[in-house]
Parts: sequence; C-alpha cells; structure tokens
Amino acid sequence: LEENRLPAYRAYKPTAHQRLIREMILLLKTGKLDRSYFQEKYDVDIVEHWSKQWKAHQENGYVEIDDQFIRLTMDGLLRVDGLLPVFFEPQHQGVRYT
Repeated sequence: LEENRLPAYRAYKPTAHQRLIREMILLLKTGKLDRSYFQEKYDVDIVEHWSKQWKAHQENGYVEIDDQFIRLTMDGLLRVDGLLPVFFEPQHQGVRYT
C-alpha cells in the first residue's frame, strides 16, 4: 500500500491449456459450446483434442456434436458436473475440492 499498489498477487498462473480447460468447462455448464470460438481463441479443435471423451459422452446420450456446436442433451444438462472431470489434466482428476 505504501507503493500505491494493492498487495494482491495470483499465487498460481495457469498455463494456456489450463485456461482453455477452465473456459470450456465453465461454458459447457451453459449447455452449448461454439467450436469456432475455441478454434479462434486457443487454436484448438476441442472435439479433436478430447475426441475420446466427447465420443463417450455422445455414446451415453449426454451430448450432440455437429460441425459448429457441442450441445448437452437434457440428460447431459442434468449431470453436467459429473461429465467435467474427464477433461481435467491427469494431476487434477480424482481430486476432491470440498
């Protein structure tokens, strides 16, 4: 404060990949992801990048995927929080935050 600055710092700076995951997960909770948004912002095709995970969610009837959007089905919306951990980095999977 004596230097006319707030003493607030982020202790942890996320990587670009972690920022991508965070934004994708937060937006997925709205029920729809625009694939081109992530392609333009992060230069990543999120369907290709997480193809195994999306395929499993699609086979279970939780998502519908086309060339432009990923949409959660009603079943997917009802269990969205349970669908998210498969997108986490390995070191963050299985960690409980309570």
